[in-house]
Amino acid sequence: MNKEERKKKEVEFKKGIIIDAAKIIFKKKGICGATISEIAREAGFAKGSFYLYFMSKDDIISAIILENDHDLYQIIKEISDQAISASDKIYQFSFAFHSTRIEMIEKYQLDLFANNFLGIDKFLSNEYLLEAGEIKDKIDKIFSETIKQGQEEGVFNQALEPTVITQIIHSFMNGLVVKLPGCLQEYILNKKISIEEFRVERDKFLQIAFDLIMAGLTNKEFVSNNILKLK
Repeated sequence: MNKEERKKKEVEFKKGIIIDAAKIIFKKKGICGATISEIAREAGFAKGSFYLYFMSKDDIISAIILENDHDLYQIIKEISDQAISASDKIYQFSFAFHSTRIEMIEKYQLDLFANNFLGIDKFLSNEYLLEAGEIKDKIDKIFSETIKQGQEEGVFNQALEPTVITQIIHSFMNGLVVKLPGCLQEYILNKKISIEEFRVERDKFLQIAFDLIMAGLTNKEFVSNNILKLK
């Protein structure tokens, strides 16, 4: 390992320490309550040293989101590699997508992220956006290939364009991440149920949502008058 490689490895190591410290502070105080001084102190760095590795708090949020993206891709890939039907894969993809995102939001109190999910570029720098886009493309490719598998199995509607349906499902899943926590939190307040009961109700809600996805994929009588192809 040469000097440049050693320096790069050291930078990544120290970034990891700061990210882990930020997770601890976010978990305690949430994004809005956390300060760079607290994160630096938790990591064992002087506040000034923090800026050698991250430009801002949003930069750390970007790193956590990107880490979550990598985790999600690995889960999706592992499901895709299984010798199971396309229908089972889509169900598992959908649950993995939602549970991975919500776990991140709940674990690190990324409430601000949840409220601005569709404006995610507010947090992601160009560097992170590029890598996040590459991961999304890989996930979308797996979704598209799975829809094609379902069509070959004779289960999914042959008239559906896999790339278009992939984008629709992805948008649908993002929408659930944005809206579901708030809707069900209000449900908890109104019905005064526990967090455990809340999670049961959330899973029921998700099952209905995913059943709707499957109903659309398997409805062989549906034919759109609009021809749309995405590359």
